[in-house]
Amino acid sequence: MIKNLRKRGFTIVELVIVIAVIAILAAILIPTFSGIIKKANIASDTAMAKNMNTALVMADSEGNVPEDMGDVLFILYGAGYVLENLNPTTNGYYFVWDETTNQILFLTDTFEVHYSSKAYSEDTLNWWLPIDEASDVTEIEAIGAKVSYCMAKDIEGDLNFTYLANFDTNGFTLEGDISYVSDATGSFSVSGIIEGTLLVNAPNANVSHYGAVENVNIVEVSQTSYHEYGFVKVSLELQKGRLVIENTGNATTVVLPVSTNGTAENKGYIGTLSGKTEGTNVKLNNSGFVEQLGSNAGGFHESSSNGKVGAPTGFAILIENLNQLEAFRDAVNFGMTCEGLTVKLMSDIDISNRYWVPIGYNNKYLAIREGDGETTTPANVFMGTFDGNNKTIKGLTNLGYIAPQITFVTNVSNIHGYVYGLFSVTYDAVVQNLNMTDVNIVLTAFDSACVGAIIGVSRGSVTVKDCSVKGNISGVDGVGGAVGYVYAVMNTKTVSDPKYIADNDQGKDIIFENVTVEGDIYASNQRAGGIIGANLVYNVFALSESATLYNTFSMTGCSFKGSVKATNTRAGGLFANSSGGTWLYEEKVDSVVTIVGFPDEHINKNGCIIQNNSVEGSVTASDRVGRFFGQGSNVVDYSPLNDTVNNNTFTGHVYAGSPLSDITDDFGENTN
Repeated sequence: MIKNLRKRGFTIVELVIVIAVIAILAAILIPTFSGIIKKANIASDTAMAKNMNTALVMADSEGNVPEDMGDVLFILYGAGYVLENLNPTTNGYYFVWDETTNQILFLTDTFEVHYSSKAYSEDTLNWWLPIDEASDVTEIEAIGAKVSYCMAKDIEGDLNFTYLANFDTNGFTLEGDISYVSDATGSFSVSGIIEGTLLVNAPNANVSHYGAVENVNIVEVSQTSYHEYGFVKVSLELQKGRLVIENTGNATTVVLPVSTNGTAENKGYIGTLSGKTEGTNVKLNNSGFVEQLGSNAGGFHESSSNGKVGAPTGFAILIENLNQLEAFRDAVNFGMTCEGLTVKLMSDIDISNRYWVPIGYNNKYLAIREGDGETTTPANVFMGTFDGNNKTIKGLTNLGYIAPQITFVTNVSNIHGYVYGLFSVTYDAVVQNLNMTDVNIVLTAFDSACVGAIIGVSRGSVTVKDCSVKGNISGVDGVGGAVGYVYAVMNTKTVSDPKYIADNDQGKDIIFENVTVEGDIYASNQRAGGIIGANLVYNVFALSESATLYNTFSMTGCSFKGSVKATNTRAGGLFANSSGGTWLYEEKVDSVVTIVGFPDEHINKNGCIIQNNSVEGSVTASDRVGRFFGQGSNVVDYSPLNDTVNNNTFTGHVYAGSPLSDITDDFGENTN
């Protein structure tokens, strides 16, 4: 007899019972597990807040007291925290910085304080919340909370506030409009770079704007004013209230309303002054600089100390603190060139609490780089006079700095990197009477090319005089104590060329006078110099037959003390020459200097003056290294120029070769 081997399965009733049991267990256990996970996350976030506060206390004990949220982020970065750490793992919870008590608060999803290290400010507008999306503001307003905001990355989108929230882009860029519509009484500030319109309709508020914005539309502010400390790229229009352009303020166009609707005062710079209607507009009380009058201009108040168009005698933009220096930087990086203006430092400024975003937001080709080509977009570079007024900027560093890709540059040697210095790029600029101490520019994960404490790349004319630098400076290529790369060139490229925009630097003067540098200069690839990392000045260190106006180069009374090293080629105690640069002669035949391909009548005989400079220390490179100048070979005879290149002194050693050897004794009186 064959047995039935098939096993009996579950009946429908049994399956329903099993599923019901599982559902009951899940209903009991899932909330329990979720609660356990939430408690664990809260405990972890609380511990993190405690650790971040410990970092702030340690920084405070060392004198590093943060002035704003940017300083806080830099201190926390130094302690091993990055921006992502300011987003708690607990869903819906928040970390904020209490500006009044300098501590991180851990908040619940209803904005109650879950953890604080000490008593905290009850005014939540003193709490700063990092955001990385425009929707974050909408989310906070939906819960009814009122805080101030600091951007943690570039944001695209519009921001709309119904209360007086302070706002700072923190070195990032807001691509969108920002509006304030509120009847609240009080004050607030807006800082940073805004590629859009700032609209203010706050009849009881006092408003301060720092940084840069495309347009400002003041529907109404109180009679205690809207204060413009920054740069308005297109237009600033006042409809009702009081407007003050402060000394650091710069507006391309200002439009004033009818006289019954407000008052206006200018202590800074206005490109064009216009009126809303003809004849009855607010008259500007002016003690600043008005370039020109536009349509319906109301003119100037009769009591004005400078009731005329133009710059008053001695007018300068005055920088008195770090916030103003950063606002000036943001304005230049948004298009304020300061051409024809003087910017004067009025106090010592310590910038060591955070990485520095350079002034001048571009590369040495003076065009924003996109992919492999160039565009015709004009560069945002400094073109004025920066007078350090014998004050000191302390602690320039790139630690933690991530350069935007548009600032990267690749040269003919395929050296890729970002430009770095207090100024990244200048054009026809003057920097004078400036001291820089505790400079610490290091090699980072991102390559840096054209690196100097004061200027990364100078284009056109440049004067650097009566300046000092102390610190250590490292980069990949073109690394100098004061300036990374002096670049005044001519080429026949056109805008249609896929790689470069044409350069036409003729009649430019390169002047370095009484510049002192103490420190260690290091290029991990090539081209390092005690004063200038790399020189390429046409018709001084390279030839251009098409030139009709000649460039000049002068370095007098400068000194370097320390070490200069390039891992590969070209290093000099004063400067190294670019790969395309040499002296204004190519060869000697029967003791006669021959300039190859350059007619004798075009010789720029007095275009190169290098006198009364000193170098003390060591200069090292595998090849093309010199006591003063890193040129086409280790030992170059410059006796044909000894009328203008003389009285330079060297104390120390020069090393070259592989392996390195001391070649100091190879140099004579008329060699480099």
